Amino acid sequence: MILFLTFLAANHFFPQYVQIDGWPTMILATVLFYVAEYIIAFVLVLAMMGVISLSLLTDSVSVGQVLAIIALVVALCFVGMISILVLSKYLPGFWVSGKMTAFILALIPSLLSAKVTTSNRD
Repeated sequence: MILFLTFLAANHFFPQYVQIDGWPTMILATVLFYVAEYIIAFVLVLAMMGVISLSLLTDSVSVGQVLAIIALVVALCFVGMISILVLSKYLPGFWVSGKMTAFILALIPSLLSAKVTTSNRD
């Protein structure tokens, strides 16, 4: 729901950066965003787990293991941006002006959902 509202607000207030043609495209973009996000995240986690498991064959913790974990965390931070860029390229009626716009568009729902989750714990 937060992502849908973010798409709606971006389309309304910043049409020079985000353009979504109609409600059906907005709903489809929201659903496909989550599907693309889970697929990309799953592939990244599998790839990095393979790297980490291969590096665990040695007995000691190496710099490679630490770098692999850091790379996984950084890559997972950009999964939302990648998902939006994929949608922008392949979904007719959904357009985002660039990578920075996609990053901000993916960051806003993440921050808002983190705030909602934190406030629900209180």
